[in-house]
This record gives sequence, structure tokens and C-alpha cells, in this order.
Amino acid sequence: WFCVLVGYTIACPFDGAGACSVKLPGTTTVSVGGKKYKLSVTGKSTVERGKAAKVYVNVPKQVRRALAGQTIRPEVRITATKPGTKPTQRTAESRSIRIR
Repeated sequence: WFCVLVGYTIACPFDGAGACSVKLPGTTTVSVGGKKYKLSVTGKSTVERGKAAKVYVNVPKQVRRALAGQTIRPEVRITATKPGTKPTQRTAESRSIRIR
């Protein structure tokens, strides 16, 4: 696996009690040239109060070879919950990533 930081940051506000829990999709799909490629998503499942954490998209070696020279833009749906509040769900779109 090759880890690519795609510009996702999860922040938990300092107010309130306790850490924020985070749900990541586990995988995301990108389409290039009519073909779909599966990428895995990793990150922390909890973010401490007043802190931030990064989310990573892992690009497998076979996908890197297939997409060499291409640009991808993966989207990740992130759900964050702070104790005592409703879950907040966002679709984060990253910067374009050039596969080498």
C-alpha cells in the first residue's frame, strides 16, 4: 500500500465534554477513463477535544500503475459525532492528486 495524504482534516471543537467520534467509509471509488478503482480510507476513529486528525487515502500499487500520469479527485463521506449532539455528515472533496 502507498499512503497518499489527500488534504482531509477532522477537527473537534474545544467546547463541550469529551472527544468526537468519527466514522470513515473504509473505501472510496474513483473513476478514470470509464473504469472504477477502489481506494481504502484510514484515519482515527476518535478525535480529542480541541485537536485535529488527518484522513488518508491508500492507493494500492496496481492502481498506481494503472493510473500513472492520471489525476484523481477522491471524495470521502465523513460522519462526526460530538457527545450530546446529532451526527454531522460531510462529503469532503480533496485537491486533485497526480499519480506518478
